[in-house]
Amino acid sequence: MKWRLIWQEAQDPFFNMALDEALFLSYRIPALRFYTWSEPAISIGYFQSLKKFNLENLNIKYVRRITGGRAVFHSQDITYSLICPAGALSILSFYKLISRAFIKGLKFLGVQAELTSKFNNQNNFCFASSFGEEVAVKGKKILGSAQVRKENLLLQQGSLILDLNNNLVNLDFKGSLTSLKEELKREVKIKEVVLAIIEGFKEIFKVKFYKTSPTLEEINLAEKLKEKKYQTREWNFLR
Repeated sequence: MKWRLIWQEAQDPFFNMALDEALFLSYRIPALRFYTWSEPAISIGYFQSLKKFNLENLNIKYVRRITGGRAVFHSQDITYSLICPAGALSILSFYKLISRAFIKGLKFLGVQAELTSKFNNQNNFCFASSFGEEVAVKGKKILGSAQVRKENLLLQQGSLILDLNNNLVNLDFKGSLTSLKEELKREVKIKEVVLAIIEGFKEIFKVKFYKTSPTLEEINLAEKLKEKKYQTREWNFLR
């Protein structure tokens, strides 16, 4: 089976979330998307209340996701989204399956990761909390993800930390995090990371990929969602 591979240059926070939803709503075949952010931003989980944050006083953009989970600071990270049928697997089971693909991909890079549940579940930020079992290296979290479903179709979004120097360093839980740069003791290139993760997905899901771009219809829908939803105060202050 072949899946779409969508790998784009950095986009603004609102378009990033809008395109993920556009791909979800326009689903035709499974798609794995990798992307980065044109500027530092915070994505907020769908069920989170912005009253717990002080984001309006920060010089940083923020956007609410349609997936659950907790807030993620995006700066020195690679973000992914996967849109595909869930089959008979539960949310947690499919979550673990995707985690296994990342663990396999990280192994190709020389990073020995594992699933662990030893995180504080009370923090508002994703990388200080646990969905159940998370991808970690030596007990430190390196990947955070969240999922939403519509009937039998799922969208999972997640963030893989490249470097902690500019990523969450001012937060008091940084001791529970790690990054690819820290584990490999060198600068990492986005291309090498993405290629390794793709290999991990190939092995775990037994699929092949073909690189493509979003269709014109998907881009147009994303632009509408960006304007009418993701950059509006009504959506971002939904709770």
